[in-house]
Amino acid sequence: MQYELQAQARLDDYLQALRTSLRRCRSLDPAEVERGVRARIEGELADAPRPVPLDFLQPVLDRLGSPTQWVPDEERPRWWRALCRLQGGPEGARLSYLAFGTCLAGLGLLAFYPYAGVPLLLAGFLLARAIVWFWRQRGRVAGARWAVYSPLIVAYLLLAAAVLLWPAPAMWKATGRFLRGEYGVEVVLWEQSKGRDAILLAWCSAAATAAWWAVAGFVAPFFSGLLATTFAPFVPLHREKRLGRRVMVAGLILMLAATLIVALGLTSLI
Repeated sequence: MQYELQAQARLDDYLQALRTSLRRCRSLDPAEVERGVRARIEGELADAPRPVPLDFLQPVLDRLGSPTQWVPDEERPRWWRALCRLQGGPEGARLSYLAFGTCLAGLGLLAFYPYAGVPLLLAGFLLARAIVWFWRQRGRVAGARWAVYSPLIVAYLLLAAAVLLWPAPAMWKATGRFLRGEYGVEVVLWEQSKGRDAILLAWCSAAATAAWWAVAGFVAPFFSGLLATTFAPFVPLHREKRLGRRVMVAGLILMLAATLIVALGLTSLI
């Protein structure tokens, strides 16, 4: 069966993960399992166009689940079986609620006892990431998804804000120092009009941020694995290029909006 380039790369990654997980499995024949998986994939793609695109292959792989699910539980490490027991129970959500409660306690203590709140937030985030990884290995969700995703969303929003917005304060500070003549260049605009200075500071900060977004959006698809791993499970590996394009377009829109606002602001001061 012929696949498009992206689909073939995705299939190769899946099968390689399957072979890796079965490498030390004594009760199963890795070659036989792989043949069975290939036969099931080709059977579900019998009516797909040729060569098979990624949009047709990915749902099949999602239905198959994690490539590690064929390893018998008795051949897994002890820590894995311990996680299974903790994740089990009447509601199957003990670890999920523990991650959410740890994060909530950290947020509550953050304003009054930051030295206690920050470690709890970090512990809740790490536990939530471990649960997501555990779900992927098992090929199914066992627990309260909202309780696990809440700590991840808080941490990812903070991380995304730090990654995407760091040029704004840096450029604001650098432009302010330039206008005050701290770089050895005399600028009379600082003494003449504070309003124009504020507009210039805002525009430089927005322009630097927009330029960074455009660069980050262009580079993001080249680091798809890192991006998908860092923001798992919210950035699927096969959609990182769309995310990169959206960030790049957002940067261009921000640049145009900042230029328009600055033009209107300067016009009102003339």
